[in-house]
Amino acid sequence: MRALARVFMRDLVAYRAQFAAVTLLVVLGISLFAAVYTSFQNLKSSADYSYDRLLFGDAWFSVYHAPDTVVPVIKGLEGVAAVEGRVVQDVSLKLPFKVKDKVTCRIISMPSPNPQVNRVVIEEGSYPRTRYSGLIHEDFFFYYGLKIGDKLRVEVNGQEYDISIAGVIRTPEYLYPMKGQLDITPSTRNFAILFMPEDQAQQILGLTHSFNDISVRFLPGADSERVTKNIETILEPYGLLRTIPRRYQPSAMTIEMELMGLEQMAVMFPFLFLSVAGFTIYILLFRLVNQQKQQIGLFMALGVLARGIFLYYLSFALVVGLVGAVVGVLVGEVFSGGLTGLYADIYNLPYVEHVHHASVFAIAILLTWFALIAATYSAARMASKLPPAQAMRKEAPESARVMFSSLFTRLTSGASLISRMALRNLARTKRRFLLTALGVSFAVLLLVVSLSFWDEVDFLMIRYFDQIQTFDLQVYFDRPLGLDAVDEIARLDGVEQVEPVLEFPCRYSHENKSVDSLAVALVPHSRLHRLHDKEDRPISVKENGIVLTETLRNALRVEAGDYITAKPLTANAEASLLKVIGFTDEMVGHAGYLTFSQAWSVLGQGEGYTSCMVAVKPDKRLAVKNYLADSPRVLYIQDQVFAKIDFKTYLKFFYTFLAFMLTFALGMGAAIVFNTTTINLWERKKELSILMVLGLSGAAIKRLVLLENTFIGVAGTVIGFPLGFWVSWLFANSYSTELMQLPFVIYPRTYVLTLSILLLLLWISQTIALRNLRHWDLVELIKERE
Repeated sequence: MRALARVFMRDLVAYRAQFAAVTLLVVLGISLFAAVYTSFQNLKSSADYSYDRLLFGDAWFSVYHAPDTVVPVIKGLEGVAAVEGRVVQDVSLKLPFKVKDKVTCRIISMPSPNPQVNRVVIEEGSYPRTRYSGLIHEDFFFYYGLKIGDKLRVEVNGQEYDISIAGVIRTPEYLYPMKGQLDITPSTRNFAILFMPEDQAQQILGLTHSFNDISVRFLPGADSERVTKNIETILEPYGLLRTIPRRYQPSAMTIEMELMGLEQMAVMFPFLFLSVAGFTIYILLFRLVNQQKQQIGLFMALGVLARGIFLYYLSFALVVGLVGAVVGVLVGEVFSGGLTGLYADIYNLPYVEHVHHASVFAIAILLTWFALIAATYSAARMASKLPPAQAMRKEAPESARVMFSSLFTRLTSGASLISRMALRNLARTKRRFLLTALGVSFAVLLLVVSLSFWDEVDFLMIRYFDQIQTFDLQVYFDRPLGLDAVDEIARLDGVEQVEPVLEFPCRYSHENKSVDSLAVALVPHSRLHRLHDKEDRPISVKENGIVLTETLRNALRVEAGDYITAKPLTANAEASLLKVIGFTDEMVGHAGYLTFSQAWSVLGQGEGYTSCMVAVKPDKRLAVKNYLADSPRVLYIQDQVFAKIDFKTYLKFFYTFLAFMLTFALGMGAAIVFNTTTINLWERKKELSILMVLGLSGAAIKRLVLLENTFIGVAGTVIGFPLGFWVSWLFANSYSTELMQLPFVIYPRTYVLTLSILLLLLWISQTIALRNLRHWDLVELIKERE
């Protein structure tokens, strides 16, 4: 065994470049796993710690109007730890800039500086002590460069108030500043969150000694469903509108979905990378066994047991796996700190925990050993099963090669000598050619999967903002208005088209499933909000039913022709039965689309519109916005230019991860290509030396190898492109959430870029492998036995 150990060390040194390349693959895969998984654990624990420390609520109850006497009644229920009554209302906020604009300001009352539910962290300033002052959310504060003491002009029921900024806060309710459950992006630019002392907020909003929002924390171990039903029973006489458990609270739900996506990425991509590393070491050991057959036979003849030979070759996987896993975890831990900080900044977490998880080491080593041992088992077993006499005997050439060679010569008679030699070499070593092409195909796979995510995000942006929502502005009214308000906007200079919209929150139910969503009424064949099915065929709202988004279809598990129940989340609303007549593929958000007469019937109200979509000439957009911002009937204005910016801001964590992943994929692709091409050249040193002795120049040898590598690269792409296509499809489907379906798209540019990168990597690998061609000892190489 000592002799085997010495030979093992000798082989590690002799083939150090190849084993180093495999180790690099393992390091990259494990470091990605360690960085992302550790960041996921850090963020998860940081979010939970922030929620606990700031007494984040377990449920929220929106009511039409409830007296303050209801709070102690709820507090006395079994299972309730704390309860706070608040007034919460969205009002208009005028931005005092050169370009006038109106955004939403959500006023939230605070019963005291330290409420028992949903406390805030004051980052700057202090709790408001003067009349008409409040605490502003930090995202809005820093976005507009505001200062403590600045005044915000809010408009409530036609009356304006100047609210002084007393402080800047973070709150667990709005770590992600989302307006509602159906918002897909944080609303930093057009959503101000303003906390005010209870008496001031009640006075401004006209809700003295009453509340319209109840926040509750449950006792540990309480039956949350039973407690929730008891609270709903108490609040029902006061116009209970909706109940939001923590899992559906907009900010908490968004963060949870993002963390789930991060967890999926922490598993999927390292698994893919380790699979590639396993296959690469399999190719290396398979070729090593073929090269060392005589050595294996000699060991067996000298009494080395088959088990010893098996463990000898398996040890390569164990050593590479251990070194790669340990180094990978250490590198990943370094990256995890920056990644955790980046995501914590995106999520606005007030408290961040950085914890070193010992379990990551154990998981990394076990995962690596499992992947590499599974990959190298067959090669090690093949070595241990070789009979000594057969192992020491040179393999006889296949007779069929002569016949094939003759046919091959006739078919390639018009090609150059170097081209014929390259093609002949590949044709007569089919196994080596196939293994090398398979190794290259995995590099292609990694690049296609990484680049496809960029394509999918680009397609999503174009589809949603340029093909579905084709309007420039959406003007929201402070209350439902008639067509006269829409016609007034249509007459403005520069306005090209206007379409009214009616939106209201609605609960859709089918069998045992229920989803809180939106009901949206559009004009038939709307040109400013276009509906298309999955085959990209245009569809329209009709009087005989409702059109659902694909996301809502999946949530409710309905098909065309099914009937669903729609209950508006407004006071005294009744449920209606609607037939599903089609589905629109919007990929972002979920809603049901109706005609106006259907929507009015479901609401049980007369004609009215909550907003309108406006198409405006580019040079008139600012003038139209300035006019609308001065209108007392306008609540806020959604500008699609800024909506795109907000969406890109929301996706910045996704772009960060993609850049991180693409860097790793490039590194792994380079390692794979280097390993496969250098092994290929290493096996052919004697053959190339003979060609040089026969008079072939070094430049001709390099052209020959370059041509062979090009053929191998093309073959690798032929295998790798379909594999990349399939794996990209799997990843796109697994990453979809309740609010967003990632489309599966791969642009031609991805294939072109992948092929270009691959050929460049092949050329670089060949240059490195042949850099000492002039210094080869041709005599010694020719004397070597195969």
